[in-house]
Amino acid sequence: MKRIVTVPRADWQAGLSVYAYGAAAAAAARGWDESVCYEFSANQIDMIEGIADEVHGLIQDAVRHVIDNHLLALIGFPLDMARMVSGSWKTCRNRFGGPCAGLFGRLDFAYDGRDSLKLIGACYDGPCGLFAASIVQWNWLEAHFPEAGQFNGLHEGLVDRWQALAVGKRDRSTVHLVAATP
Repeated sequence: MKRIVTVPRADWQAGLSVYAYGAAAAAAARGWDESVCYEFSANQIDMIEGIADEVHGLIQDAVRHVIDNHLLALIGFPLDMARMVSGSWKTCRNRFGGPCAGLFGRLDFAYDGRDSLKLIGACYDGPCGLFAASIVQWNWLEAHFPEAGQFNGLHEGLVDRWQALAVGKRDRSTVHLVAATP
């Protein structure tokens, strides 16, 4: 892993206002730092990807355990929300014949540049993570290193996941989004 110091763009935050996502764009980029970036070798990327796949599987196993053993209330979910989460998980599992992976997930790791990778956060289906991992990162990459690639399969993964979610749906032009907040 190579640490590269860069010059932050003076207008990068103002540039986010052109997107319809609005004020949430600034929230998505709150932890964004344009003064430094990291370059990884192909071997490091393969190692990180392998560990990320393993951690994702462990998270799926943990969620399955919590739901199958009716533990959502024990970890703080209100009863009505626990029913919704459990029902959604079971519907998805029945439909796809396995655990429901959601639309996308972001795993945040601390990395020593050699072989130690520590999970510091996981966010599944959160709009800020999606915005930061797509638009904010892509705009930065295009501005600083237009010839470089990005270790991020978000676009391809979203296309594949939307196609899987659409299987058997008659009306593929409508997406229903639901949020439950206190």
